Amino acid sequence: MLSARMRAEYFQVNEIIMSHGEDFKDSSSIFHLLAAIIVLVSAPLLPMVMGWFTLLSN
Repeated sequence: MLSARMRAEYFQVNEIIMSHGEDFKDSSSIFHLLAAIIVLVSAPLLPMVMGWFTLLSN
């Protein structure tokens, strides 16, 4: 049976090297923010709208 230390050494990942000299830019924009707000407001209202269509179809 392997001890905890031996297991840690066995599963040890190689050194993680961060990217140097890379200019990573945030891909979010005002469009993403507006889309998220619209979805957060409209998604809970969908059952009510479907109910209206059900009542109006009869």
